[in-house]
Amino acid sequence: NYAVTWSDNTYSKNVTRLSLSGGNARVIFLILSLFNSRTKSCFVAEEIENGLHTSRIGKLVDELRTIIKNQKIQLIFTTHNHQILDKLLPDEVVFCQLGPRGSVYQRLNKTEEYKLIKEQLGSEPTSSDVVNSGLLYD
Repeated sequence: NYAVTWSDNTYSKNVTRLSLSGGNARVIFLILSLFNSRTKSCFVAEEIENGLHTSRIGKLVDELRTIIKNQKIQLIFTTHNHQILDKLLPDEVVFCQLGPRGSVYQRLNKTEEYKLIKEQLGSEPTSSDVVNSGLLYD
């Protein structure tokens, strides 16, 4: 159990969990959970952006990246949100698809589609470039 309060320069009273939106409460829960995870552990979350205002998604990804680097934690999360993909490097994204013998998992920058898009663009594609290309789907 946590008692989290903080103050804001633009707000005269302390802020508590009760005054938070569901998305903000979820972010605080994620961050505190990561801080309390053991070194070299794995933390799994589903759709971390649920309930979060779109303007905060990039900040969340940056904060999570800092925490997992400092705490030496592996973070795995699912998303369908292109704004999150915009903030993730292709080697940070694992693409999952159904293969003839079950699920196939591959880093996005190791897919044939990534290599093709890279050739066409003449530069390193972003994670969003690869997903938005439509080449990953039959």
